[in-house]
Amino acid sequence: MKIGKVGVLREGGSDRFTGIDIQMERGRLYLSQMKYLQEVDIDRILEMVGGSRTAVDEHAMREVETEEIDPSIQDEVGAANGILGWGTKLLWKNCVFYHELQQHVRNPCRRMLRNVGLVLEKVKKEKQRIELRPLGEKGRKVHVYIDCGRKKKTKMVRKGVVAF
Repeated sequence: MKIGKVGVLREGGSDRFTGIDIQMERGRLYLSQMKYLQEVDIDRILEMVGGSRTAVDEHAMREVETEEIDPSIQDEVGAANGILGWGTKLLWKNCVFYHELQQHVRNPCRRMLRNVGLVLEKVKKEKQRIELRPLGEKGRKVHVYIDCGRKKKTKMVRKGVVAF
């Protein structure tokens, strides 16, 4: 497998590209974000907000009340939500948590930050990988599009080719 101009991935090999782990096993190409999520210090997030490590339920996801808002943790809430958003891109079952928690970024509170930490803890245990399968008969090539629209300096979309 060739990743643009970066290099070649052989059988049993692995590589990383923009936080996505790429693995080649038995002639199949797999994508995951396991290594990205392993580097996230979830214990630090949960220690900062305190409280029990209970499941995220309807009560924990209720609307943020005015007295709960804590502007001093705005940066931590934004960073944790960003990590959760990127960390669930390939885990569609857990992506719904990100979309729900993203609604509360403007009103930072410790309860929502704890929810993000708990969801990250759950997602970190996922072992799900996505298998890329070629669609065309003329060779085994997959086009990967990376959206750079959120970066301030550029509004373009980068295109990389993954051939295997």
